[in-house]
Amino acid sequence: MKNHLDWLDKFHYNNINKVYLYGINQVFIEISKNKFISYHRIAKHLNLEERSFYYWINGKRPIPLSQFMIVLDYFKYNKRKAYGLIEKHLEGIAMGSGHRNKIITLPFTLTTDLAYFIGYLLGDGCLMTNKWTVSICDEYFEQMDILKNLVFNLFKIKGKIYKGKGKYILDIYSKALWLFLYHIFEVPIGIKHFNLKVPKIIENANRNIQLQFIRGFVDADGGICRIEDYNELPKWFVNCPSLEVSQKSKPILEYIQSKLFEIGIKGNLYFHKQNKAYRLIITGKDKLLKCKKISIFTHPIKKKRLEGICLYFAPVAQPGGACPWY
Repeated sequence: MKNHLDWLDKFHYNNINKVYLYGINQVFIEISKNKFISYHRIAKHLNLEERSFYYWINGKRPIPLSQFMIVLDYFKYNKRKAYGLIEKHLEGIAMGSGHRNKIITLPFTLTTDLAYFIGYLLGDGCLMTNKWTVSICDEYFEQMDILKNLVFNLFKIKGKIYKGKGKYILDIYSKALWLFLYHIFEVPIGIKHFNLKVPKIIENANRNIQLQFIRGFVDADGGICRIEDYNELPKWFVNCPSLEVSQKSKPILEYIQSKLFEIGIKGNLYFHKQNKAYRLIITGKDKLLKCKKISIFTHPIKKKRLEGICLYFAPVAQPGGACPWY
């Protein structure tokens, strides 16, 4: 499947240890139901503790992924079929001690919500090099609160928001999520300025997925005139209205530039020597109106700015050039 996320395979073949699967005891039973072999004999043959095997079958303990793969191989059960059963029954996964208080869910399908999260993470987030932390930041608490709720809806884990210097930071502590983002979406570890790229699974996805990824990235690294600071739109902006996305990695801006061009929005890319970063500039009122039409911003503050600007440039403008902010 085009948007399928094979994290079970990735975790298994990268020898990631202590991955515990919750809620798949019915899968265990299904795999072994046509084999008239006692669980005692199976456990002995596979050098597993019979008591552990009993707990797994009866759903009293989570099943380690490594042990599940051994049993799968023993019964010569079709792996794809087994994975399909896991997707149907899996309650969640945990790592380390495998305790239920560490359980999270990892999606098997790339959705628009997940694509948005990945886009934002690549723009204004990172995988911390210590403590298995996924960290995201923004100037506005409102946006962090939206992302906190999105993270919970996607992964059933609660992040923590705290105030940093000039920004709010959302930290999510989860080894399972950290590894999922690293192995499936190729999110770089630590500073990611020049090695940033669009994940292959995003590039190969449909247009809606790709556009939502772009929205996430633009919400993080895009900007537009702060019209709330003015009583009227400043002349320099009226003469040359623009929206820009800034990033030190050129390839990801080239990707956004090409995808926006496909839907009729042309942007110019150049290198800003002083900031040592690339900028994708979308200039002109007609293009900004198109950006509003496709909801290029979903960030509550940036979206409101763009809507206010587009009201000014719309066929029926605000009298006297007033800024329609509040």
